[in-house]
Amino acid sequence: MVLLATLVLCASPLEASAASLTPHLEGALLDETRSEAGLLADQPGVRARPAVMFSVGVFTAMFAAPTSLLLGRWMGSWSNSLIGAALPALLVPLLLPPIAVALAEWWTADDEAPGLYQRLVPILATVGVQLAVMAVCVLGGLSSGNAQGVAGFTAVDAVFLPAAATLSLRLTAQEHAPTAMVAPILATTF
Repeated sequence: MVLLATLVLCASPLEASAASLTPHLEGALLDETRSEAGLLADQPGVRARPAVMFSVGVFTAMFAAPTSLLLGRWMGSWSNSLIGAALPALLVPLLLPPIAVALAEWWTADDEAPGLYQRLVPILATVGVQLAVMAVCVLGGLSSGNAQGVAGFTAVDAVFLPAAATLSLRLTAQEHAPTAMVAPILATTF
């Protein structure tokens, strides 16, 4: 159900992006070598759409969360030492999903409006949220040893990590100073 909603949210705004630019660009003199994404960044007040960023984050979290749990569990079986087994089992799920979600959302936002968004802030925000999510899930009894625990952890990650990344990207977006458009000077000889 969440996957279907993600695909619907992802597909509809992306198809309409070129059509939504045309009213803003009519009558303007623009350099033809600039990309559509670059044009969005030059328009004051135009930012990436949060629904697209959130849906990309949900899609990424749905794959990164179970992968990190299974990878951490597998890497934890390499060592006979308690600390050597616990470190990968805790660090991989703590770091892999938040970094993957933050970078996927940043890439989506930067593709639509280059230069407006920072990378470090959403990574730190999602790692902090992941730490809280892991603590609550462990105290709630979720484990990577059974399918219900993996599904529950994935569902919680698919909601909270994209929300934290989208919110931190939107709150820390930098505003570009409006750039003056340069009109070509026509050389006439009499």
